[in-house]
Amino acid sequence: MAKMQSVSLGTPMAAVLLTVAALVFGWVNPASSKTTAKAGWQPVGSFDVPTDQTNQHVGMNCPTAFPVVHSGAFAMNSVGQASNFSLSFNGPRIDEMPPDFAAWGWHFFWPDGAPAGITILFDVYCEKK
Repeated sequence: MAKMQSVSLGTPMAAVLLTVAALVFGWVNPASSKTTAKAGWQPVGSFDVPTDQTNQHVGMNCPTAFPVVHSGAFAMNSVGQASNFSLSFNGPRIDEMPPDFAAWGWHFFWPDGAPAGITILFDVYCEKK
């Protein structure tokens, strides 16, 4: 059976929901810097991918004061860069109902499972419009 995991970076409510989800579904809560809300690139969040993970979804929210996401970025450490992975989703959370244009999402797939030691950094660019 494929291993699927979903995480979200951002608002305190999202952290509460993720904590509940972690208890119920085995999801984890990634590390994220907390600073005062501002326009532009947000504080970088990071996530350590569990060994042998095959599917990983990560979402990052804009602060409520700057609710429009314009772009998202991710970078993997050298272990991740050398791994065999596919990025199947990279954009505003149009997969949500209704679509969430205050968040960016990424979906990664490792057909042979993620090797040990992958860390992914995430960031979103947010504005008030």
